[in-house]
Amino acid sequence: MKKVTLLLVFLGIFLSCKKENQVSSSKVDAIQDSTLCEELKKEIKGSTPEERALWLFQNPKDFCKPEVYPCSEETHNIGVDKYNAIVLSYLNEYNQAPKYYPFTWSEINNMIRIKEQESDYNCYKYYLCIEDSSNNDCKISLVNKFSLNKTCYSIPLLKGVASVNSLKPYDTFVFTKANVTFTGFNSKVEYVFSVKNNFYDLSDDPGFKSGIKSAILSPF
Repeated sequence: MKKVTLLLVFLGIFLSCKKENQVSSSKVDAIQDSTLCEELKKEIKGSTPEERALWLFQNPKDFCKPEVYPCSEETHNIGVDKYNAIVLSYLNEYNQAPKYYPFTWSEINNMIRIKEQESDYNCYKYYLCIEDSSNNDCKISLVNKFSLNKTCYSIPLLKGVASVNSLKPYDTFVFTKANVTFTGFNSKVEYVFSVKNNFYDLSDDPGFKSGIKSAILSPF
């Protein structure tokens, strides 16, 4: 009888520990839930994109975590219909034929890894900048300041995209130009991108206006 009692006690402790581990794990996974992502983004201070970028650089603790990066991916994921609409708007307005510029995840990630070796690195110290180059082409680089005059994407976004899409080193970010409209700005020509079957731009961020949906230029 004592053996049976001890066995039941042990089983109870085991199940209790297992349940606690499951709860802990679910908390990590839950950060990808849309509601919790919105709550997290409301912590970001600043009335302009530059102010929010500076705040993120100065307060990286809760944001430079791999489990948070998918929140940034969700913020910028616009869906195929909106992507096609803003690309077509650019092509029609400027009478252009579509041009696409692929860069592998390995190319982009290697640039990030070099910066990660810096002693004062944090994930909002640099942004991936996409801009026109010679020979009717485009180029990418890491810049140390978010700018309204360039197309800038954050490192957490890039890593979130890689995570959500399970990217291999040879998978590509395909950039092209589009007319992107932001709250408080006229339509701007910016580089947007696609990865596998997902589509991204700089806007569509509801996190900075008390949860009210608005297209807002986002350094997140």
